[in-house]
Amino acid sequence: MDGDSAESLRAALEAGTLSPAEYVQRARTAGIDTSTVASVLRSTVVAASCNKSSASDQAPVGDAESDSLTSALPAEPGSAEASLAWLRAQPENWARRAAERLAPDNDFLIDLDLYDAGLLNDEAVGHLATALAANSTVSSVSLNNTQITDAVIEPLCRALQSTRAVTSLDLGRNKLASAGANALAEWLASDGCALQTLELSSNPDLTEESKDQLRRAWGARDADKLHF
Repeated sequence: MDGDSAESLRAALEAGTLSPAEYVQRARTAGIDTSTVASVLRSTVVAASCNKSSASDQAPVGDAESDSLTSALPAEPGSAEASLAWLRAQPENWARRAAERLAPDNDFLIDLDLYDAGLLNDEAVGHLATALAANSTVSSVSLNNTQITDAVIEPLCRALQSTRAVTSLDLGRNKLASAGANALAEWLASDGCALQTLELSSNPDLTEESKDQLRRAWGARDADKLHF
């Protein structure tokens, strides 16, 4: 709607006449900056949580006990819920940020940038991949300079194939080689791959043959958006 202001959109969100996704779309159209949008969404989520807590205090004891028992059930091993729980349990900031971005209730934070993760081992990338496969909001993923190797690229590509939401992927400054290039090329050539930007610079073990393979798989996409 023309003439949307930050105040009117916030009021509509708080009144429930706009969903969070609708608020984000209208706010972007109105030119409202990202930090303001995120701040409004967070404050609205906090307010909603407080309201839910107040309502739960008045719920019948049986319902409260049932909810408590349900929330106490462990997540099924290998599920997105279990991987999110693993990420939340880690002490590092990157893991908690990843859990926030990949959680099912996130419908507005679209970037997953693990710039401060340092060395990511196979277990960590495995949990990231499992949680990412069930996510449909995150569209930009950066694992730049996390020292990942070919061993984790295949499960990562399977996750990316499942979500089909990621349009930008940064794997620069890592340890990818021919096996990783093969997995990436297969994903790039598959139906439903939405990727439009791929950063692979400073992977010294990528051969010219592997780069040519990736260029072929890149196909008709903008050649300037594939970086070696």
